[in-house]
Amino acid sequence: MDPRYQPPYQPQRRRSTDPWTVALLVATGLAGLACVFIIGILCIFVILPAPRPPATPGATIDTTAVLAAQTPATPVKPTFDPASVGKIINPYVSANLSGMTVLQIDVLDPATGNYTRAAQLTGTDLNIFTESFNISVQTVAPYTDCPDHVRLSVTRKDGSIVTIAVCLKDVVVLRGLPDLGGADAPMGPRFTDALINYLPDDYKKLLQS
Repeated sequence: MDPRYQPPYQPQRRRSTDPWTVALLVATGLAGLACVFIIGILCIFVILPAPRPPATPGATIDTTAVLAAQTPATPVKPTFDPASVGKIINPYVSANLSGMTVLQIDVLDPATGNYTRAAQLTGTDLNIFTESFNISVQTVAPYTDCPDHVRLSVTRKDGSIVTIAVCLKDVVVLRGLPDLGGADAPMGPRFTDALINYLPDDYKKLLQS
């Protein structure tokens, strides 16, 4: 045969794919997709942590409203010590009222025996009471015929509260402070000017006789 002679090119026939092989490939692919799906579900519900619920915002406390709703405390009356009469005392210093932030004025209702809120003072409204408390006075024997017409609840700078009883007998008379020893402390006319505007008419007359 002549070496230069080459037989004509004849394309080879492709073998047809076995149907069982195709089915096996499809089943394998579906099984793989199922595995990926299952793993994804596990990641969402098991492996990954559950989302935290949104934090509930803390309620804002209105300090003024809380104080306004409080029932005035009953001042503790120390046992009267006769030796305390004639003692010089400055209520502002004695009760540690420097930097006070709130003053609540509660007035006795003689008909019911209960106290009702007449005023709650803050800010510059406290200035006149700062002046009124900050005066040195001489104590006297307790006025047994004079009830506690008014109670003053003072919120100090540190947030603590002191309640001071007030008898109205021509002037404002403070009582109930520990340093008084059960005695009464008649205050100056400045205290009358500070308190009288928050009193009912019947009580105003007790300071105008």
